[in-house]
Amino acid sequence: MARLILNLSFAALLLTTAPLTASQQDDPSYRLRLTSSLGEPRVQAIAGQLPFNVQVKPQLKAHHSLHIETEDGQISVTAAPGETIVHAVRRGLHTFYLIVKSSKTGREISRSAPLNLDVRRYISRQ
Repeated sequence: MARLILNLSFAALLLTTAPLTASQQDDPSYRLRLTSSLGEPRVQAIAGQLPFNVQVKPQLKAHHSLHIETEDGQISVTAAPGETIVHAVRRGLHTFYLIVKSSKTGREISRSAPLNLDVRRYISRQ
């Protein structure tokens, strides 16, 4: 019995002190921030276009990519740090996320807090 307890303790010690696996080392903890360049929460989409400010720290690894997506999956565009413009945004309530994905597998690595916007259409007063 004592030998079994010793073996289990040793196994637990190995598991807690083992080096990170390659996938854990490969996926850093990103700090993501997605904001609307037009303000929040009510915005006007001019010709269906909405500009977003994209921030990610630390810098993306070469095999990771940024995406802006809606909760319902109807919008999914590639983004870059700085300003990214999303096209074909319909009016209505939308929840946007900034997502880091693996370029190799498409697996989601990290996701920002939700950005809820009430999108209104722009009507020119000319």
